[in-house]
Amino acid sequence: MIRQVFKRPIRSVIEFPQKDGRPPEDALLVGSFPDGRPLLVRNWANDDDVHTRLSGDESFFAPSVRKVRLKNYRKHKDRATNPITDTFKPTSPYYGKTWLLVGSGPSTEIQVNTLMDIKRDYPDVVVVAINDAMRCLGPSNVHGFIALCWLSNPKWWSSAGLENVDLFTSFYTPVEILEPFKPERTFHFSTPLRDRMTPYINEDIAKFGALDAGLTVSYSALHMAFRCHAKKVILVGQDLAYTDCKSHAFERLPWSVAKDRECIAVKDINGDMTVTDGRMKRHSQLMAGAAFWCERAGIPVYNSSGAGILNLGYGRNKPLLEVLRAKKEDAA
Repeated sequence: MIRQVFKRPIRSVIEFPQKDGRPPEDALLVGSFPDGRPLLVRNWANDDDVHTRLSGDESFFAPSVRKVRLKNYRKHKDRATNPITDTFKPTSPYYGKTWLLVGSGPSTEIQVNTLMDIKRDYPDVVVVAINDAMRCLGPSNVHGFIALCWLSNPKWWSSAGLENVDLFTSFYTPVEILEPFKPERTFHFSTPLRDRMTPYINEDIAKFGALDAGLTVSYSALHMAFRCHAKKVILVGQDLAYTDCKSHAFERLPWSVAKDRECIAVKDINGDMTVTDGRMKRHSQLMAGAAFWCERAGIPVYNSSGAGILNLGYGRNKPLLEVLRAKKEDAA
């Protein structure tokens, strides 16, 4: 059944093959491509291997980007150690826990002091930093670090103490990301972003496992929590907006960047005006669609960013400590 839950169509790079011109069953329609093709978020619970239904060998990446991705891929092939599927097992420290996924949106800066205490004060919560959020929190305050990028961002992983953090990364990230992490604490995964220059993708998926991919790394991080049968997932730093005129935590949005982003003014989750752009608006719709399927599978997803445009509804936009304290009360 196709469920249309969003009134305004959006675009994405995610596409699912259609059979006889019809979308697959049990998919969530969250928008459409510029040419009218439907944008669907499929139900992750239907198939553990989210890639079996993905088709096509053409990459949406520009040739220059494909060249860099291929270079990274070849270097990773000889360095890959543990499969991401190891974290999906009941024996994994990430299995069946409450997940706190920390993004690097501007609101993370506001909550950073609280976030630094979560690992100590809530031992049943796994704290996973996404991309630049590692720089904000510091290695001693997180359990894991999920990184997806094709260009080098050494500031993300330049901190001391990373040898005690688990790294989750794909074959397409710069290989230098592996240096500060212990091989036994490094987990590789593939993604469904197929490319003609990576002919071994099916082999990689079979050997290392895969995470679904969307317009934002947070989408893959949410899928990882889903595969680990999380008790609940708490999202922080998912503004998907230029809160306080910032692009990321501790980073102002320069005019040289803003003028090319086609910024628009919209209401945030608190009813106040904020600034975002079409790209991040699509991110928010994609994340909301994925959260919908997590809810259907019995995994509640909360947005505790406190700002931005990601509206999960269902009473799921709540302050971080309120969600965590409710967890403690439930346990008691």
